Amino acid sequence: MIETDTDSTSLKQALACKNQELVEALDYIRRAQELLIDQQKIAALGALVSGVSHELSTPLGLCLTAATHLQGETRAIKQRVKQQALSSEQLNEYLEQNTLVTSMLLENVRRSISLINSFKDLDLDHPDDKPVDVNFDLFVQDVLGLCKVKYKRHHVRYIRHIPQNLQVKIYPGILVQIISNLIDNSHKHGFGVDEDYTITLTASFKDKNLHLSYQDDGKGLDEQAKEHIFDAFFTTSPEGESKGLGMTAVNHLVTQKLSGSITLDLQRDSGFSAEIRIPVVLLSWV
Repeated sequence: MIETDTDSTSLKQALACKNQELVEALDYIRRAQELLIDQQKIAALGALVSGVSHELSTPLGLCLTAATHLQGETRAIKQRVKQQALSSEQLNEYLEQNTLVTSMLLENVRRSISLINSFKDLDLDHPDDKPVDVNFDLFVQDVLGLCKVKYKRHHVRYIRHIPQNLQVKIYPGILVQIISNLIDNSHKHGFGVDEDYTITLTASFKDKNLHLSYQDDGKGLDEQAKEHIFDAFFTTSPEGESKGLGMTAVNHLVTQKLSGSITLDLQRDSGFSAEIRIPVVLLSWV
C-alpha cells in the first residue's frame, strides 16, 4: 500500500497529539508526587509536634494538680487563721506539704520549658528561602531530643560526633525533616521490638560542604530495598502501614531543595548508612 502525504501528515499529527498527552500525564504525575512529598514532610513535622504536645501534657497536668491542691490547702489554712484555730502542728504540716508541692511544680515547669525551648530553637517556622545561623551540634541535639520524645518507649541510643563549635548557615526546617525522616525510617523498617539499637550522627565541614553521616545498626536493606529505596510508594512494611514516601522525601529535600547529594552504603549486610553532602556557609569552626 502506498502512503500518501495526507496519511503521513495525519500520522504525524496523531503522534504529536499522543506525545502531548504523555507530556501532560507525566507533568501531572510529577506534580502529584511533589504534593505527596510535601504531605510527607508536613506529616514528619506533625509527628514531632504531636510528640512534644503529648510529652508536655504530663508535666503540665501534674502542675495543675499540684497547684489546685496547694490552692485548697492554702484556703483551709487561711480559714483556720481567721478563726484563730491554727495549731503549730497544722502549720508545720502545711509548710512541709508546701515545700514538696513547690519542688514538684518547679521540676515540671523546668521540664516543660526545656521541651518548649528545644522545639523553639529548631526554628521550624522559618521560611525555606532564608537560611539561619546555628551551632550545628546544638541543633542536632535539639532534633534528637524531640525524636527521643516521639520514640521514648523504644530502646535506642543516640550518639553525636559533631564539633561543638561548628557554626554554619542552614535551612533548619528542611534539615529537621531530613533527620526526622531518617530516624523514622530506622524505627519503622530497621528496628525490631524490645531490642537495643544505636543511631549515630556524624558531621564535619569540608570543601564548602556540610558532610552529615547517618548510621543505624538495624537489620539493614534487602536487595529489593537497595534498588528501590528512593522510589515513591516503595515500602517494606505490610500493606497500609506505610506510604513509602519517607526516603523519597529525604532524597528530594537533599538534592532538590538544598542542591546536595545523598549516597547509601549498599555493601552492608546489616544496618543502614547514608552520607549526605550539603553546600553551606561556614561561619566558624575554631
